[in-house]
Amino acid sequence: RSTHLVIMLTATENPLQDFFDECPLTEIAKDKSVLWSISSEATVRDALEELKNRRILSLPMMDDREKFIAIVSISDIVRAIVMDKSFDKFASGRVRPREKDIRVLLKQCTVFRRTISTMVGNTEESKTFRVFDEKTPFSALFRHFSEGFHRALVMRREGEGPCLISQSDCVRFIYKRMMQESGNAKVASLAGKPLSELSVLYNVHALSIKDTETALAGFRKMLRWRAFSKWNLGAIPVVDKKGRVVANLSESDLRGTDRASFVDLLKPVVEYLRTTHGSVRTPVAATGATTFSEAIRTILEEKIHRLWIVNKDGDPIGVLSLSDIISKFTNFDWAHSRAYELALDFEQLVIHAARCSPDFCLFFFGGGGGHIRVPFHGLSFLLFFLRFCFSFCFSL
Repeated sequence: RSTHLVIMLTATENPLQDFFDECPLTEIAKDKSVLWSISSEATVRDALEELKNRRILSLPMMDDREKFIAIVSISDIVRAIVMDKSFDKFASGRVRPREKDIRVLLKQCTVFRRTISTMVGNTEESKTFRVFDEKTPFSALFRHFSEGFHRALVMRREGEGPCLISQSDCVRFIYKRMMQESGNAKVASLAGKPLSELSVLYNVHALSIKDTETALAGFRKMLRWRAFSKWNLGAIPVVDKKGRVVANLSESDLRGTDRASFVDLLKPVVEYLRTTHGSVRTPVAATGATTFSEAIRTILEEKIHRLWIVNKDGDPIGVLSLSDIISKFTNFDWAHSRAYELALDFEQLVIHAARCSPDFCLFFFGGGGGHIRVPFHGLSFLLFFLRFCFSFCFSL
């Protein structure tokens, strides 16, 4: 393993990391429309309604002097709602709420009356507020996005005001450039690679939810899933009793939720989706044989933010996110893949150690409350520490 480790640590250059150095953000910013924002004094209910009506996932927030101070996204609000302590009794999904329970929930839940400013910091992304100039090259923004950020504020110079550039905007631009540069050998090589060779296949069953579980359980599991080197997907696949993907639960499903409808989270996830949208959309999926360019085209045509990867039986075996796509043009992508391999090595060692020892303690890791039981010995603690260090260093 030491030889394997040295190889992973030394191969750090991505041949495509400079591909967008000559492209300024103006290429996208010039066509962006009016920027929708929200006052820091607006309520969470107001924000959810605005996100739903505008069909967007985030809003720049302004203070009373009309100065941008943060970007609040649906992720910040989702965490506040589904992790509200009034839901704790029903978190497991095994306790069925009675009418009395519903009345108590409605009385206790105050999150919708809170100001949107109190949502800032609920996620790592909203703690960081970065502003880019429109002349900044795409490669700089890509490095920002490849680390899991989903949007950035861009200042335009011609009096048009600021605009918000999202990961979706970047992926559309990437695909356009890839088609224009199809004769470039490096681009053609990446475009034709199957997903099975792009480090996007892993045990996605660990983050799936059964169609019989509640939507609340699904959202909480989504928030707990924070492996050291995988993105915050903002979604979770819903599987049937055979393990096949039958639906997709995402943070955007909570847009428009209010005090009267939030108790629907206690319904089985498929019923919740049907209540919220009127129907359950068949999830869009790909296989390991799908090429990188084909996968991007599907994401853009279907207007989705991630593509579940399934095997021949329809079981989820991976996922391609917008962050994954963007990271293929940054140096962070290679480090991300290596850190994930190291994390898997560590996990296997911990499982082996756990089987050999009756002495256990509880380690919480991954930033969202997920946990495993591991032996509290010097070796296992050292492995845990090394896993953290490698993930941190590779993300720089």
